Amino acid sequence: MVVVIPMALHQAIEAKRRRLRERAKLCIHHISRTISRMCGKLSGMTGTAKTKSKSLNNIGGLEAYEIPPNKVLARADMPDLIL
Repeated sequence: MVVVIPMALHQAIEAKRRRLRERAKLCIHHISRTISRMCGKLSGMTGTAKTKSKSLNNIGGLEAYEIPPNKVLARADMPDLIL
């Protein structure tokens, strides 16, 4: 079943979606700033923080540091096996 909607209605729906996305981004931005102000230092293990360090710095003035592991990697990386 194909539903055909008028162009003006389609544009109104798309505008509302954009507005909702922008509002969600604003909420996320506000929440992350609030959390970063509450904590003196934030820490955790994530590869994403280092790759998104520029964004973290812009949003909340947070710097991401890469700390090398304390021990040598014990796991042997093997090639993928497809069964």
